[in-house]
Amino acid sequence: MSSERPYTEDDADKQKSLTKFIQRQISKWPKDQGKFSASKTKSDAMKAALLDPRNGFSTNKPPVTSPHPSKQGGATNSNPILPPSSEFDEESTERVTVRVYIEDTRAVPSQKTVALLSLPISSRESNSVHVLSKDFLNALQRSNSAIEIPPDGSGVVRLSFPDPEDEQWKVPFIRIPHSRNSVAICDPETIEISKDRFKLYVENVSLSSTSSAIHPPMPSSSSSTVPSGLANIAQAPDEQSSDPVVKFLREKLISRPGYTSFVANRGHIMSSPVIVADWRFAVEFSKAYKTIKTPVKVTSAAIKDALGVGTTWLSNAHTAVGIIGQHGSVAEVATELARDADSPAGSTVLYNFLTNWKKGFEAQSRA
Repeated sequence: MSSERPYTEDDADKQKSLTKFIQRQISKWPKDQGKFSASKTKSDAMKAALLDPRNGFSTNKPPVTSPHPSKQGGATNSNPILPPSSEFDEESTERVTVRVYIEDTRAVPSQKTVALLSLPISSRESNSVHVLSKDFLNALQRSNSAIEIPPDGSGVVRLSFPDPEDEQWKVPFIRIPHSRNSVAICDPETIEISKDRFKLYVENVSLSSTSSAIHPPMPSSSSSTVPSGLANIAQAPDEQSSDPVVKFLREKLISRPGYTSFVANRGHIMSSPVIVADWRFAVEFSKAYKTIKTPVKVTSAAIKDALGVGTTWLSNAHTAVGIIGQHGSVAEVATELARDADSPAGSTVLYNFLTNWKKGFEAQSRA
């Protein structure tokens, strides 16, 4: 096990890496530099803070002994361990090792295996970490417990985990249509891991006759090819639902302005204005059918299923829209909400910015 060491010039040569180094030990950021902002703080200031021994920034990685690949002629951009589309730097990203208990119910009797996955951490909370669903899938498909996908057929392989509040219920988060060149649908974009173990269910799901064709993937920075042939994260066809409340809500949903864009955007990493529009669409629909009188009793679960989103996504949408309503006119927040980059960061990054900004704002207000 390597010990911590100070950073060197060779470590600090990319802004993305600099940001991750600082966020790993954010408490060491010098107070005289003001509040750290991944999007606002200049790379020169980050580098100076990291290399100043008085601040105490350190890493447990071995010293860099060879030039960075980007500085070498003819160096390859691919990584034999990670998918080519991965956007994280393996050397600078904090990781978590998770023991995944897999129960594949497609076989009779069900097959049970265990995989040990090393996953990059997307964000951290006090008692848990979040990882990207696509990173989870990519790591799983590179393990000896990779999920086999039928090369043809009209079904979908669905991956789920137990609901933390009631483990008798499953939370679907990845769907993979039966196809030789299939498209993986990750929704929500991130999953929470509160322990060093994770239970995964694998099952087949039949599609409704009205949505048997898979929507083609839209160009997006969320593309992530995995060894088994899984590629872009894209919109999934609706799964058949026998719940009359969900059917009622879907009938109302398709007539609302913005529905087509909302469906097309699902599963893609989008720019901030598009993310905000989708959040508002979902929240307005949710509030409308929780408050008006309807011929059937509408529940939060039915609204979530009708929208085709996860519980966490819808909860985050409500939180984000609330923050935007209160603080959207503040310059720093307004800048992030208007950010329309060529390589968008996605809803998770924007949500984390909003919630972290609000915490900082409230802390300053109490001081």
